[in-house]
Amino acid sequence: MRGEADRDSAPALETFVEGRTDAADDWRWLWEGDHEFPVRSHRGLWGRLVVRFKKLLRPIVSAPQADRWERQRVFNLVMVRTLERVASLQRQADEIHRDVNEVRADLLKDVKQHHRRLAHLEEFKREGLGDFARHTDGLFAHLDQKLDRYRRESRELIERLEELGGKPCD
Repeated sequence: MRGEADRDSAPALETFVEGRTDAADDWRWLWEGDHEFPVRSHRGLWGRLVVRFKKLLRPIVSAPQADRWERQRVFNLVMVRTLERVASLQRQADEIHRDVNEVRADLLKDVKQHHRRLAHLEEFKREGLGDFARHTDGLFAHLDQKLDRYRRESRELIERLEELGGKPCD
């Protein structure tokens, strides 16, 4: 597509004859201005005569077909405008696609971060419960040892009391 500075300068008609343009602005310029293509020159004297003959015949042949050419010109302008809208929609779709890809990348990054956080929390829970279970097991073992010691000491005390002549306790 041509830039703002290029819109003032007209493209050469040869670019259309040779098929070297696909810019919608150039085609719009051609069809809005209703520019005629040049008659191609031929070599030699006969070629120049053929060109002059074609130039003489052009108005005679074009006049009866003027309404058809006008309909074709209008149709071509509509097509150029439609193609410009399609190009605009394509640009918008590309922008949306880029935005969606950015959002997708951000979401994937966030999901990976949350996955790492969850893995850390699960490891913390596993270690914490294991430590707690070991700690409580240690506490129960320590309590069990104390109870065993108290039982042993109470038996020893009961045995001493019996030796001293006391009655056994129930």
